[in-house]
Amino acid sequence: MTENRNRSSNTAAGFTLVELLSVMTIICILVALVVGMAEYAKRTAMKARTVAEIQKMQSALQEYKLAVGSYPTNLTPLITSQNADVARFMQGLDLLDPWLNPYHFTKVSAETYTLYSTGPDLAEDADDIQGR
Repeated sequence: MTENRNRSSNTAAGFTLVELLSVMTIICILVALVVGMAEYAKRTAMKARTVAEIQKMQSALQEYKLAVGSYPTNLTPLITSQNADVARFMQGLDLLDPWLNPYHFTKVSAETYTLYSTGPDLAEDADDIQGR
């Protein structure tokens, strides 16, 4: 009987290798999920910021047209405009999207224009970001 008692008191208490690997695997999976969700949230926020900036530029373009009589041929006059209403809409904006690429502006006619960002893929395709 004393042999059994000595044997059980000499065994070390702790986790097995399988238990440690299981916990580490679960932690790695959780970290991967959090990182993925954070990246998704960042992309979504950048797209929302782009839409908001395009809407502000569209308002500035409308004010510019009211002041001058037509849309500009590029976006530079919006930045350099002396018109207070145009300057108010352009306050805090530059001509680069959140991915640090220029916004694409084309004056189609005296009454129409296109304004968009190619987004993170830099390709002009169906996923371009436009104002609403």
